[in-house]
Amino acid sequence: MKKITFTLLIGLICVVTIFAQAPKTFKYQAIARDNTGNIISNQIVSFQISIVEGDAGGISIYTETHDITTSEFGLVNLEIGNGELVSGTFETIDWGSNSYFLQIEMDENGGINYLLLEHLNC
Repeated sequence: MKKITFTLLIGLICVVTIFAQAPKTFKYQAIARDNTGNIISNQIVSFQISIVEGDAGGISIYTETHDITTSEFGLVNLEIGNGELVSGTFETIDWGSNSYFLQIEMDENGGINYLLLEHLNC
């Protein structure tokens, strides 16, 4: 009985260790819409994603861009941390040291004229 209990304890420690590591990337999914609310389907749109430290108006510590074609329903799937690097280093963000916000900007024409869509608390 002691041997089984010990094995379970080691297994639980390993699971906790695996889940305690910082993410290398994370997913973001949205429906792209134009400024009148119409779905943008089957079109290239550009996103600029920033990780902002402290509060929604804080300093950007990481920024990347994504050019992606929307689905027929306007759906886009982004993998934050795998975009085209603009500034910062995603892997060195100390997620436990402060509050962080995800700043989402989009250019519905696939260019670099980004408009702020939202700030999300990370």
